[in-house]
Amino acid sequence: MRRVFRTPWPLLLCAAALAAADPPQPADKSPAEQYKALAKKYDDARQEFFKVYQEAKTDEERQKLADEKYPKAESFGAEFLALAEKHPKDPAAVDALVWVATNVRGNPARDKALDVLARDHVTSDKIGAVCQTLAYDAPTEKAEKFLRDVMDKNPNRATQAAACFSLAQMSQQAAGWAEGVKKHPENFAKALDKETLARLKDADPAAYRKRAEETFERVKKDFGDVPTPYGKGTYGSMAEGYLFEARNLTVGKVAPDIEGEDLDGKKFKLSDYRGKVVVIDFWGNW
Repeated sequence: MRRVFRTPWPLLLCAAALAAADPPQPADKSPAEQYKALAKKYDDARQEFFKVYQEAKTDEERQKLADEKYPKAESFGAEFLALAEKHPKDPAAVDALVWVATNVRGNPARDKALDVLARDHVTSDKIGAVCQTLAYDAPTEKAEKFLRDVMDKNPNRATQAAACFSLAQMSQQAAGWAEGVKKHPENFAKALDKETLARLKDADPAAYRKRAEETFERVKKDFGDVPTPYGKGTYGSMAEGYLFEARNLTVGKVAPDIEGEDLDGKKFKLSDYRGKVVVIDFWGNW
């Protein structure tokens, strides 16, 4: 899929030069102020990028900008980690570590942030955002361990629910990754570290799916009434949707019966066509 953003080279280069020339944070600034300044520095760099991107004339220019000039969170991670290490007891340390854990991908800085959060701040009510992010991340052992630590040690039920739900999603996703790695390992070489790549190559996708179902069932049992932060009901209703899909809509399962009317107003059911090749096109118009 072609990634398209839109931002004039002079503006971008100027913004990059200014970001590189930013002086260290003055010692008299509080940790909270230093954190806000770092976050603003990253946000400003992104805003300047998009300004330049929108002025690009061709898809080639836009793609080149996206590939070479988009401000990557990884390049800012070390500064946030340094702030957390310098002020480990300050609330800003948690903010800095959460920023790294939610913005940086496939980088030692992210792994270090997860380690420190699990070791020193696992009871914080701010790490729910990290749990939600990890659901869509690569299924690494470190990420799985972090989610289990939060489930076991965080006193906030909503945070526990987020960790449990994300662990279930990660297990479900890992099944697909494991199947993909077995068939086309070269396609996953850049997205996964060598340890995770090897683990998924040897893993049983069915075992991951079983683990995902068991964890979704735990979500329903222990956190079914907890509202989600997505505005989509409760974690229990979300888990039920995933379980229905896993048990009824995967390859090899009998499709649920569908009833409706064709273009001529004639009623029909999917089961009427059992044994025949059927193409179903779901579409909508808003």
